[in-house]
Amino acid sequence: MKKIFPFFFALFLSFSLALPAFASGDLDRFVKSVNVQAQADLGAFRVRLSTQFGIPLPKIDAL
Repeated sequence: MKKIFPFFFALFLSFSLALPAFASGDLDRFVKSVNVQAQADLGAFRVRLSTQFGIPLPKIDAL
């Protein structure tokens, strides 16, 4: 029993440390996708952003 605890602790620790690496890849893909959508049709992207987050278009244009 004493040997199994360090094994599971090491396994848990390795998964905990590897998780941010996987998450950053997902975030990069999402940001690239948003960038492609915005470049393809900026007007439609602005309108979708406005309706999705409830922000008036003049405030989006100010950004």
